[in-house]
Amino acid sequence: MNGLDTYQKRKVDRQIVAICRVYGVTELYTDDKGLAARARLCGISPIAIEEVAIPDKARQGSLQLEKHEEIPAADNGSNEEENQPIEPV
Repeated sequence: MNGLDTYQKRKVDRQIVAICRVYGVTELYTDDKGLAARARLCGISPIAIEEVAIPDKARQGSLQLEKHEEIPAADNGSNEEENQPIEPV
């Protein structure tokens, strides 16, 4: 852990690792480097999210979008009726 981690973060990381050990967890999925280092010290293998293999059928497919006309620019003119305050009833 580096000196920049807050006490609260270190405390929560220790709690997560302690819970993992109680339940016999052997792998922990995390992108948090501090949590990964603490897990490694306790014999738990940290796995980064980017290392998780995604099955082809679970990957997002491509969208077949139709071409459209260019969107017209917004009208910046003011409409006096829209700018009137609303009176209470």
